[in-house]
Amino acid sequence: MPLSYIILMVVSVLILIGFAHRVLDRLGLSDTAALVFIIAIVAGSFIPDISIHPLLSINIGGAVIPVILAGYVFFQANDNAEKVRSILGCTISGIAVFMLGIYLPDEPASVIIEPMYIYAIACGLISYIIGRSRKAAFISGELGIIISDLIQWIVNMVRGIPGTIRMGGAGFMDAVILSPIIAVLLVEIIGETREKLQSGTSKNKAQETRFASSLFNTTREADHNVHRNKK
Repeated sequence: MPLSYIILMVVSVLILIGFAHRVLDRLGLSDTAALVFIIAIVAGSFIPDISIHPLLSINIGGAVIPVILAGYVFFQANDNAEKVRSILGCTISGIAVFMLGIYLPDEPASVIIEPMYIYAIACGLISYIIGRSRKAAFISGELGIIISDLIQWIVNMVRGIPGTIRMGGAGFMDAVILSPIIAVLLVEIIGETREKLQSGTSKNKAQETRFASSLFNTTREADHNVHRNKK
């Protein structure tokens, strides 16, 4: 069974038992909408690819539905800055994945980790760094892998390289599913840790301020009593 199916099954279970509600809410997705998209991705992956060019075909589940999902989240973005980070993130991550495809060995057996997973990890990391917010990171991770396929298709056309690019097909679907999950998890883990640290620091500063204020007031009262006794 492909890794993407396993991941989607796990995510579906987490949604059904309520563990993913907060993350989905921050992405602007309801539990029902998320499950509909997951079903559509799995079902769409069994539909024959759509050929839109002699050198390019698109998989419904691995490309079309993820693009629609990313577009849906994009329009849920909180402000224009978040949308700009989304566009910048998916563009840079797409270029980075394409460059990795050039320099990584053609034979998967010659590297420790499957190249598709390397693409997903790289795309997820870049999406987190540039996106910063959950929505922007998710969009960047979702579209970065697809954009890398698009770049490869353009390069093949310019250079006259034969062979059809299956956008979102084969192992790339694993990367399309895994990358945004990595990006959002990084935002969740690092973001939550940072918020807790900042919250703790703020509380300590507030306590120090209250302590200093109390000490100052106590000192003033003591000085006032001494002054009054002298009189």
